[in-house]
Amino acid sequence: MISAANTTGSAFRLLAGFCLAMMLSYTALARAGSDTPATATTDLVYIRADNMKYDMKSGVSSYTGDVHITHSGMELSGDTVTVKQQGEEIEHMTVTGNPARYRQTADNGETIVAESLEMTYSTTRNQLILTDNARLEQAGQIVESQRIIYDTAKEVVIAGQINPQDRVNITLTPKKEAPQQPAPVPESPGEGGE
Repeated sequence: MISAANTTGSAFRLLAGFCLAMMLSYTALARAGSDTPATATTDLVYIRADNMKYDMKSGVSSYTGDVHITHSGMELSGDTVTVKQQGEEIEHMTVTGNPARYRQTADNGETIVAESLEMTYSTTRNQLILTDNARLEQAGQIVESQRIIYDTAKEVVIAGQINPQDRVNITLTPKKEAPQQPAPVPESPGEGGE
C-alpha cells in the first residue's frame, strides 16, 4: 500500500494524476452508450492486474498479468489490457490473452460469452471486435471465425475474415419445448368416496 508519508512528491503526483485519470476513464466507460450525464453515473469499473503503467501524455494505460475488468454486468479478462482515452472519454480497450475472454449478462438474463486471442472493445461504437480464433456464444448459438464483430448495443453479430479461405462456423441450437402434460381429468360428483 502506498502512503503519502513514504512517497516522494513526484511519485505522489504521478499516483494522484493516475487516480484522477482512472476516475475520468471509469466515468466515461460507465456512460458509454447511454445518454446519462457523467455526474449522474454511479457505476464503477474494477480492474485487477499484477502490474500497471499509465502514460499521462498519451492517455494510454496498460495492465499486465492476469487482468480482470468488471463493469455493469460486463467482464473482460486476459494477459494484457491496454486502455486508450482521449480527454475524459475512453476510446477503446484492447485485450490479449491465450485466450482473452468477454462475458456479459444481457437485460433479458442471457449470458454472452466470447473469446479470442485478441479483442478490442470500442466504447464509442459499442463494438467488441474479436480476432484470431474468435468464438461467441449466446443462448446455445455459437459463431466461430477468425474475426467476429459484436455490436453490444444492437446485439448484432457479424462474422468473417478478409481471407476468403477462412470460413465462418455457426452452430444453432433449437429451443426445446417443455413436454406437454395431459390435462387433469376433473372428478365427477359421484366419485371420491362420499
